[in-house]
Amino acid sequence: MHRKGEAFNVDLSEPLKVTEAVITTGRVSIDWLEDGAGFHLEAASKDKGRTYKGNFGDPVLNPRWFVEFRRYDCNDGSLVLLGRWWQQDNGNEDGFLVRLGPEAKK
Repeated sequence: MHRKGEAFNVDLSEPLKVTEAVITTGRVSIDWLEDGAGFHLEAASKDKGRTYKGNFGDPVLNPRWFVEFRRYDCNDGSLVLLGRWWQQDNGNEDGFLVRLGPEAKK
């Protein structure tokens, strides 16, 4: 079977620390640290958790900073979010990859 698609360059040498992540089929909320500063992301899904679109900020959501990504669930309960982010106010943009472990047991 022959296919065509996309390949992403992602620097995994210095991953950012995700401090909190809540993911449902309707929304995603993620907090992380980048160079000691706190960031926050909120995104919603209209297709039951396949794709999400939203905003991020440092740490307050910025209405001109955007994210969009697709969710990939793994057999072990972990998941990957793959997409892109961009800042409308300054033109910055890049790929987006978040890897999260299985849901924490209570």
